[in-house]
Amino acid sequence: MRPSSNIPVRLSQYRPSDFLIDAVYLDIRLDRTATKIVARLNIRRNPNTPSNAALMLDGDELTLLEVKLNGTLLDQEEYFAEPDRLTLHHTPQTPFTLEITTEINPSANTQLSGLYRSGSAFCTQCEAEGFRRITYFLDRPDVLAIYTTRIQADKYDAPVLLSNGNLKESGEIPETRQHYAIWHDPFPKPSYLFAVVGGDLGVLRDSFETMNGRKIDLAIYVEHGKEARADYAMDALKRSMRWDEQKYGREYDLDVFNIVAVSDFNMGAMENKGLNIFNDKYVLASPETATDHDYAGIEAVIAHEYFHNWTGNRITCRDWFQLCLKEGLTVFRDQEFSADQRSRAVERISDVRGLRLIQFPEDSGPLAHPVRPEVYHEINNFYTATVYEKGAEIIRMLRTLIGETTFRQGMDLYFNKYDGTAATIEDFISCFAESANRDLTDFSRWYHQAGTPTLSVKNEYDSAQKTLTLTLEQHTAPTPNEKEKKPFVIPILLALISEAGVKYRSE
Repeated sequence: MRPSSNIPVRLSQYRPSDFLIDAVYLDIRLDRTATKIVARLNIRRNPNTPSNAALMLDGDELTLLEVKLNGTLLDQEEYFAEPDRLTLHHTPQTPFTLEITTEINPSANTQLSGLYRSGSAFCTQCEAEGFRRITYFLDRPDVLAIYTTRIQADKYDAPVLLSNGNLKESGEIPETRQHYAIWHDPFPKPSYLFAVVGGDLGVLRDSFETMNGRKIDLAIYVEHGKEARADYAMDALKRSMRWDEQKYGREYDLDVFNIVAVSDFNMGAMENKGLNIFNDKYVLASPETATDHDYAGIEAVIAHEYFHNWTGNRITCRDWFQLCLKEGLTVFRDQEFSADQRSRAVERISDVRGLRLIQFPEDSGPLAHPVRPEVYHEINNFYTATVYEKGAEIIRMLRTLIGETTFRQGMDLYFNKYDGTAATIEDFISCFAESANRDLTDFSRWYHQAGTPTLSVKNEYDSAQKTLTLTLEQHTAPTPNEKEKKPFVIPILLALISEAGVKYRSE
């Protein structure tokens, strides 16, 4: 599914990739204007792939230097290369290795997508489709691979070299200004979660002991002189890790967890596996200048990106139409974390205020779209309040509908069943249908239908019979190109309270 400004991408047209990539070996030689990348890909055909299927890899503004197939250098007649695509019409039927050498200019990367140089460091941003700006690849979220990354750079320009996973080796290259680091991530992940950072950064270090007694090395890398202002973020990280263990039984899986926070990172924050990257305004704070609101925001964002380790990374999205599967679910989780850390009532008021101020107008205007859209021209346009905040509210309604205990059982089933895969909304909902032993087909309409329903409630009290009758009606205004809306499943919590404040019944 290749986005175009003229050709829309449709959920109904999804088809699995003809080829899969099991392992990726990257050798990245960082240079401000001429970074060289050697990518060695272990590729196999997807079962049932036609024998004459061409291998088509995504690219974006890449300069190709050479291509090797099973170690043999290919002539230019054996492949077709463009800046945005590399095509091989003839590949082996059995698993094979493709080695691709490209060159990019990080300093000229004004899109700030892929690998770029900005201010103090080399950084990457690969969600949603930035990895294709580093090397030719099957740049789609349902292609999961195990990554090993070797980074080499000038040790004075970039003394810190980071990537996903655990550090396996590092050292200096004799008689040069160069040094290197080799990182290995043992967990399969899509290309959008790949990350590299190289720069001259200060660091705040700490550690965390998991519920099973494993020691995790923690580090927050910041621009020099800002280390002390990362103390609260480190504390929030450790509390997030403990909360996810206690609330969902989710233990951190690598030996290290690194955060990089720089002032010129182009996104707010990114959940790359084991290497979260932030704009430092979401990480740094000091009592002299920060408000309570600032601290609460840091706590929530740190938690959100950490919680992605399981809801987004270990289980990722089959395609970008499933974006709410990772974002709505993780917003729900970070809201619940904040509620447990602070005041649940105050957190709920804040969440609802944001929903009404931002998402309600979006849902009633010309840009209204379902939480899971059916079509897009540009996926970056769907990082919206509807996908994030409304997506979180749907999960909160689901918990209300089936109950706290059954919801946790459904989450456990989801983690156990889909770990290491690229899942869909249907996969997610099926786990709760199974744990609750009920049909959730009608409830799933929340994912497919845009709009905010209006609920009206009428009450009639019969003093003679001492009965209260409530009549509830819902209405959702049609959005453009729709004749009418089908009713939503809306769980309602009711309580009867006397004039003295005694609760007689709630359900």
